[in-house]
Amino acid sequence: MKKLELGKNVYQLVIYDPVIALENFKSKNITITSFVKTDQYTYQFKASPLHHHKIMQSFKGVKFVRKEGVLGIIRNLISSRTTIIALIIGILCINYFSSFILRISIKGDAPSLEPLIVKTLEKYNIKPYNYLLDNEKLLEIETEIAKELREQVEFFQIRKRGSLITIRYFKRRVSPIIPVLGENLYAQKDGLVRYFRVSNGQVMVKENQYVRKGDLLVSAYVDKTDGTREYVGTLGSVYANTWHRITASVDEEKVKGLSDADPLVGVQMISSGYFQAVGKP
Repeated sequence: MKKLELGKNVYQLVIYDPVIALENFKSKNITITSFVKTDQYTYQFKASPLHHHKIMQSFKGVKFVRKEGVLGIIRNLISSRTTIIALIIGILCINYFSSFILRISIKGDAPSLEPLIVKTLEKYNIKPYNYLLDNEKLLEIETEIAKELREQVEFFQIRKRGSLITIRYFKRRVSPIIPVLGENLYAQKDGLVRYFRVSNGQVMVKENQYVRKGDLLVSAYVDKTDGTREYVGTLGSVYANTWHRITASVDEEKVKGLSDADPLVGVQMISSGYFQAVGKP
């Protein structure tokens, strides 16, 4: 790959004897490179722009051809009035548009919260094509929005890079509710066990089993295979059918003349219900 030179002038020299030209350059301390023959009695070479006047005064047959290298490219560009105007306009446009928000990037773990975040940002005039705020003001807004959305997010950050605003957030995590475990569950009344809803504890009775008030239904301890007992607490409910016996009697004098089949005479009535033993501390 040819090395790019930082700035060289290319000359063309018409001379009968090239040795004379080379000795002349040497006597005037002019360093040249790429001295090649391009035609009969015509040679081309390169030299530093600093020696331009010396070279032009040393020979009548010398001719400046062009500039090469980075400096030459820059000089060719700025030598054009149209190019200069275009550069000035370009710089002004870049400076102008860099003072606006061109894009907002929102990155987080809950897309459902992004409409709320966008709406909140707009309250503080942070939206595309609005003026870009300085870092100090953005930090103030970051603090205000973090307070405003503290119920929804546990982390909120605003950062600026050029005309890009980047928002990062994490949704607030809900602490798990740990149930409080109770002690042993006992029957509240006499009844017939119908079903269980027990998530913790050792069930001591079966469905359709008759139990009396005070019987142990669910134990807060479980028996291990090694013969020991371990506390696990109780959590849940035991449902059972219960009943009440009601005896009704009336004065015989008041019911004379009624049929013996009348249900009000010496009737015993039974009402049914249920009890619920709930695991509570």
